[in-house]
Amino acid sequence: MRREKMVTRLALMLLFLFFHSNAWALLASNDFFGLDFRFNNPGARANAMGGAFIAVADDATAAYTNPAGLTILTEPEVSIEFKYTKTTNKVYDEVGSQEFEDDVFNVSFASFVYPAKKVTFALYRHQLVNIESQFEIRELPNNLSKVNFDLAVETLGLAAGFPLSDSFSLGFSVGFARADYQSLEEQFNNPSGTPPPESYIVVSDSDSSEQYTAALLWNPGGDFNIGLVYRYGPEFNTTKTRLEDDMAPFEDYIVKYVGQNTLNIPDVFGLGISSRFFQSLTMALDVNYVMYSDLLRSFRFEPGSSEDPSQYEIDDQFEIHFGLEYAFQVSDVPFGVRAGYFYRPEHPVIYTGTDPDQINRFQERDDDEHIVSAGFGFVIDNNLQLDLAAVYGQYITEGVLSAVYRF
Repeated sequence: MRREKMVTRLALMLLFLFFHSNAWALLASNDFFGLDFRFNNPGARANAMGGAFIAVADDATAAYTNPAGLTILTEPEVSIEFKYTKTTNKVYDEVGSQEFEDDVFNVSFASFVYPAKKVTFALYRHQLVNIESQFEIRELPNNLSKVNFDLAVETLGLAAGFPLSDSFSLGFSVGFARADYQSLEEQFNNPSGTPPPESYIVVSDSDSSEQYTAALLWNPGGDFNIGLVYRYGPEFNTTKTRLEDDMAPFEDYIVKYVGQNTLNIPDVFGLGISSRFFQSLTMALDVNYVMYSDLLRSFRFEPGSSEDPSQYEIDDQFEIHFGLEYAFQVSDVPFGVRAGYFYRPEHPVIYTGTDPDQINRFQERDDDEHIVSAGFGFVIDNNLQLDLAAVYGQYITEGVLSAVYRF
């Protein structure tokens, strides 16, 4: 069985997938091997600031970003985020690489915050992944695979923030995450992809798991804040079936194997700092340590394969978010303008064995991401805050609209 590496950059992530064909026995029982996420914080305000919001965390999106920041809120409020993402995706195959575009639009975040006497509670819904993709993988001399791939991961969570003193707060959240995975790969032994296909690989499944967050927010003095977040990623299992033509009349197919896919969303450690200058300019910096090596947990090959899972590695990486916000008023209407930058280093699958074909397939590619963002927001009647953000990189164009209502 042969798997090909797919690199998909989306609004909140870069996705690597490996798809199979008849030539290789590699990675054939785990479609999620190498899965790669962009861990952006929700809200147009945070997105406009390059995603740097761990130490700011002063609106309803703190329910996900940093639950300790919920203690800043003094009134009940609700928030909602709409996101449009257009991505240029790259697929690597034997011919080389090809690019294609996908776009999605959805409600990607919503929350409700209620401050009580000694604790602030929040309910939230966050969509971590939303992929709807179609593409082809070509293999020499004549093999062609046509893939339809849909993956959605969302979390319903409860968060709470506790003030321990005037300068120190703790926060926690527990979420119930669900993954819905629909995939159909049709494999042809002719260059035109004329039906019927010689085999199918089918996934139509869902699974649920838990997600946990622990956080703190510290104000050592003045307008300087420090935030820390640890987010434990959920784990999902789904079942995959491979059907092959049994060479009988009428294109009958037999079940070749039934395998399990395991998706381990990486854990994330985040450190954020923010400071306000001249009472109008806020600077924020987040550094996230993403445990991409978690993607190798439960890594296994198709039964009968001689491949050694220990010969594959993914390095953990530091990702950097930086943002600025300048606040001012126009006719008593508060405005804010923002700009940001997000650096995300390449972290490919590394093959440590000696097979020259595998070395060529897993060679490192220069796919570091440098993403810029900008946006603005304003407050209407001291209750309704509207924010807009635009995000642009080599492979992504994104528009975000969010609203916060305080009552």
